[in-house]
Amino acid sequence: MVKIKDTQSICPECMRVLPAEIYKEDGKVYIRKTCPEHGEWSDLYWGDYDQHVRAKGYVSTGKKLENPRTSTVKGCPYDCGFAPNTSPTRCSRL
Repeated sequence: MVKIKDTQSICPECMRVLPAEIYKEDGKVYIRKTCPEHGEWSDLYWGDYDQHVRAKGYVSTGKKLENPRTSTVKGCPYDCGFAPNTSPTRCSRL
């Protein structure tokens, strides 16, 4: 296992925002998070590490939206629907 980066994710049971880790194992990329109430979750993030690296070359944060459709109340990922902190080319969850 090789750690790629730390990020945030949500518990699929209670929707709590959790610290998460993205890591490489056996040529694939996984994300792992632990909910204090529901335990550890590990999911496939990218099926091929080399394609993951290649895709990262296309990341662009872009400009923030000038006409957001919702307001920021609870923060990402709960306020989706184009909140003020969302760019048109990349959601802040990624």
